[in-house]
Amino acid sequence: MLRSSVLGIFLSLSVISSGNANTEGDAYRALSALAKVTSETVNSEGCLIAATADSDGFFGQIAIFRDAWLNKDFSIDYYSQRRKTFFVYVVLKRLAEALTEELYRGQKPPSCSFAISAKYVDKFGQNKEILALTWKFTQEQNDKINWDKIDPRNFSDVAIDLKVSPEAMAWISDEPGMDDQLSSKTTAGCDLNMLRANAIFMRATTYCTKDYLDSRAGYYALAMARQCKNIDEKGLNGIFLEMAEKVDAVANKYGRAAACRFVDRVEEDVLHAIVN
Repeated sequence: MLRSSVLGIFLSLSVISSGNANTEGDAYRALSALAKVTSETVNSEGCLIAATADSDGFFGQIAIFRDAWLNKDFSIDYYSQRRKTFFVYVVLKRLAEALTEELYRGQKPPSCSFAISAKYVDKFGQNKEILALTWKFTQEQNDKINWDKIDPRNFSDVAIDLKVSPEAMAWISDEPGMDDQLSSKTTAGCDLNMLRANAIFMRATTYCTKDYLDSRAGYYALAMARQCKNIDEKGLNGIFLEMAEKVDAVANKYGRAAACRFVDRVEEDVLHAIVN
């Protein structure tokens, strides 16, 4: 068993944050109130750790996470408008690092699979829960890491097969993200190429250090994708899954660096579309 189950994990969060600024500690304490471990199996038969995190609780504390982990050049209102995106791509990845660190500072199983689900209340007032993140880790990978010095922002690069689920990608796909300067470029038409580019930028966070979503091309692709209101949820999910699989295929065949070069070319195409 993980030491003290949920308590052990969030004690570790306090340890992780103790040497940092108050804002960092505040963010980890807020995260500990939002998340809980729902299943833990660590024995000779295998290793599986599952957790859930409350997105609605995060929405009420965006200022805390912005001050600790996000770019302060952007306003609270900016992050509030993209709250689901930052919940999945920033906050849940911090939780993923903490869960992994807790386990491998202690029991050190040969390999382990992890999953985090997001809980939220939908527009009909119904409680929903979707799979958000999955990843794996091994003792071999653990041997390479100094947990006292690792930057949690680099965890995506050292975790094995960390992925944002298609369900989570579809969940966040309706959020705004355009700034005022680029919003004049939007049109009433649906540009499927921009919809695909938006999905590719989302998937790129699994493999690439660069945050394509938080870029001029990312803002533009998202704004244009939001014009595709004529496509139903099933169609949108299909497009997001198709693009995610395309990026995965490049990464699996040629490696992470090749996948990021592929996304770089998509970014160039989007930037070209902006100026033309």
